[in-house]
Amino acid sequence: MKAVAVYGTKNTIPHTKAFLTRKMKMAGRAFTAKDFTIEKEENNTTTISITYEDSIIIFGQVVKTLKFKVEKTKKEVALIL
Repeated sequence: MKAVAVYGTKNTIPHTKAFLTRKMKMAGRAFTAKDFTIEKEENNTTTISITYEDSIIIFGQVVKTLKFKVEKTKKEVALIL
């Protein structure tokens, strides 16, 4: 998600969603861009977040279901010379 957030600081939201989908596919994740929220502010700060549930299963029995929220924010860095 970090690489996608950095990419998003320089690109449009539709391009960022396409990049995110490619990255998730390459990583073997079942998530797509539709599962994520992507926000971009006027100063090119990009925030990507996802909320999902996963279960701990032991011997075929669900022991506990957990809810996760993952969020990454990146700001555009101006070139410093």
